[in-house]
Amino acid sequence: MAKPKLQPFTEKEVKQAKFLVGNGFTMEKLALFFGMSDDTLERKLKITPGGKAGILQGRSELEGAVLQTTFEMIQSKKFPILNMFWLRTRAHWRDRNPKDENPTIVINNNIPSESESDKINKLREQHLALLKKEKECSQILSSVPLSLQDSAPLPSVSPGESSKPK
Repeated sequence: MAKPKLQPFTEKEVKQAKFLVGNGFTMEKLALFFGMSDDTLERKLKITPGGKAGILQGRSELEGAVLQTTFEMIQSKKFPILNMFWLRTRAHWRDRNPKDENPTIVINNNIPSESESDKINKLREQHLALLKKEKECSQILSSVPLSLQDSAPLPSVSPGESSKPK
C-alpha cells in the first residue's frame, strides 16, 4: 500500500511552531510535540508555505531577546566574566603569549569572591528553575489534544515582556 501524501502544516500549526521555537523548543522537541519524527517535521516544513521561515523567525526572536539581555548585563558592568565571554565569542579576542605565536590560555588562579560565588549560584538556580519550567510546559502541552490547541488563540508576547497575566 502506498504511503499517504504528506500534507503541509496549517497556518495555526505554523503559528504554534513559531511560538514554541521562540520559547526555546528545539526541532527535536517540536517534532515530539507534533507527534512525528525529525525527518517528517523537516519535510513538512519544506512543503509548508512560510513554515521554515516561521521557525527561523521564532528562533531569531528568541536569540535577539537573549542577546539583548546579555548586552544589557554587559553594559551594567556587574558581570565581568560575561564581558570576557562576549569579547572572546563575538569580538574574537584571544589570550596570547607575546613570546611565541602559539596561543595559550592564561589561567586566573584567583578564587572568586563571595559576591561572585553568590552571583554564580543565583544564575545556576535561575537556570535550573527555567529548565524545570520548560519541562512543566512541555508536559502540559503534550497532554492537551491538538484539536483543543488549534481552537485557542496563541498569546502574543514581545521579547522582554512577561507572559504572566497582570
